[in-house]
Amino acid sequence: MLQLLFDGAKGAVARLSGQEVPSWADTEVTLDDLLARLQKTRDYVNGFKPEQLNGSEQREVTVPRRQGDPFKFNGEDFLRFFATPNLYFHATTLYAL
Repeated sequence: MLQLLFDGAKGAVARLSGQEVPSWADTEVTLDDLLARLQKTRDYVNGFKPEQLNGSEQREVTVPRRQGDPFKFNGEDFLRFFATPNLYFHATTLYAL
């Protein structure tokens, strides 16, 4: 579950900046592994410069789906109606477990 939360964060920033979302294997089995993944995600997100996100509210964002056509948003709608609720969902579900 934590991997999904971290993937959502890195995916949101990558998509808003117009970059491909990096793929990371979900091989963590210990708390130390998960903490390392958290740090890797933080480093990735913090590596973006503000100018990489300038104008992202109008940038087209495409989110692939396993089946069917991909979701398409402008950047603002992606952040407000997809990425942020998705992050809160996974964080809340993890807490509930």
